[in-house]
Amino acid sequence: MLNLHPPFRRATEGDLDTVRALLGERAGPDPAEAVVAEEGGTVAAVLDGRPSGETWRVDALAVANERVADLGPRILAVADALAADDGLASVTIDPRALDPALRAMLDAEGFRPGGNGLMVRPVVPQG
Repeated sequence: MLNLHPPFRRATEGDLDTVRALLGERAGPDPAEAVVAEEGGTVAAVLDGRPSGETWRVDALAVANERVADLGPRILAVADALAADDGLASVTIDPRALDPALRAMLDAEGFRPGGNGLMVRPVVPQG
């Protein structure tokens, strides 16, 4: 199991309202599985996903608008670490529900079209 370091931690039931606010219309994650970034007592990012075939599939991703540039790449690094922890070599995400800033960040972080409207990138080694 991946050992998370601040500002990242597993979500709790108490995070659900903030997570839902970040995700907007999109479905909320299972708090037992989701990872959040909390700084100064505020949850500013959320990531939820799981293994899906030969890739780690991001089911939910949201980052507070003012934090996309700094927290966005860092929470994607958590996705890479979770994928590697599960023995997977890629991370996949459906960008269609994401806001333009997050879609641009995915492109800048090396995600490329992978078919069926999804974007994929090889796991970026951590450490």
